[in-house]
Amino acid sequence: MNPNPHNASKPNFTAPKYAILLARIVSNTCTAAQAAELLSLTWVANNDIEKEHWDCRIQDKAESVAQELRDRAAAEELKETELKRELEEACIEDRKKYRHKHTPIPNRPPPCTPLVIPSPFVICTLTEGKHCPLWYFTNQGLQAVKAAAGTGDDDAIIPFMDPGSNAMNWMPAAAKKDPGAIHDKDLSFKDITVAVTNYMPLMQCHGWEADRIYKLSKFWQNLLTHDYRFSPNVVDTKTLIHYQAEQRFDWHEAIKAPGIQAWNISIIHEEVLKDVGEKVFMDYHMKLDSEACAEMAAQVHAATAVLTSRATAGQPSHGSFKRHRSPSPQFRAVLPRTDPSSVSRFERRKDF
Repeated sequence: MNPNPHNASKPNFTAPKYAILLARIVSNTCTAAQAAELLSLTWVANNDIEKEHWDCRIQDKAESVAQELRDRAAAEELKETELKRELEEACIEDRKKYRHKHTPIPNRPPPCTPLVIPSPFVICTLTEGKHCPLWYFTNQGLQAVKAAAGTGDDDAIIPFMDPGSNAMNWMPAAAKKDPGAIHDKDLSFKDITVAVTNYMPLMQCHGWEADRIYKLSKFWQNLLTHDYRFSPNVVDTKTLIHYQAEQRFDWHEAIKAPGIQAWNISIIHEEVLKDVGEKVFMDYHMKLDSEACAEMAAQVHAATAVLTSRATAGQPSHGSFKRHRSPSPQFRAVLPRTDPSSVSRFERRKDF
């Protein structure tokens, strides 16, 4: 790099070392003194130009250094901003993934009533507004959820067969039904009452429409106050339970089915209730007959085994078993009856 022209000193052109240069300039019209002065003026002019170039270079270098510092500061600031944004996104993702860790805790005493903590499957169905079995809201269902709490991973996924396309898909493990869940038609009215009491507040917490909640509450209220509810006939009670199970499931399916409109579920349709009662009556009698036949078959098998053992041992039966023996009272119920279709519903109910 050239020396700083601002520090340069003007030379003495009258010195002996410049004599040859002066001799070339001296002429008849220019003396040695005039030549020295001309050289001095020329040097000053060149030095001024060099000073200007020097100052420009220094200014350019200073600006370059300043711009480099600005770029470095901007890069550091951008890096800090990006790091801050990544930390914020990581925090947001952590709050989404582990929301229970960030749930605010209110300053209040422990509750004095039992906690109603639904299962992940129930939360999924309530959030989507789908049909949910009442068993999950019974004491047994809530205890099962409490016993299984912390034993699984809600974020895990499991395979399932799509019934529409028959293709293998994946779904969250939390959306899987409990294999021990009991169907609504197999619940008792005591279980239904407990389940409804726990079900209604959860529908409100998950944003269900007020009109839908009202219709469902009136539906169960009308069932619990229906004449069949207080009938001594077990078929009447079972009829109401089967009716509520079928109606609520069909109602939820009709809501989401395209081209099908739902109905006011709170209205108890007596004709539909009667049809349900006919099916319950037949199923109940078939169950009784099956149990009676099974018991009779067991006793016949036992008697045959006794006779076989005595015959093998060579002992007489002593007339212990008669060839024509009238059936005992508990087996008379399984003898052929009149065709149920030819008997009125009222007459069939008198058989109990």
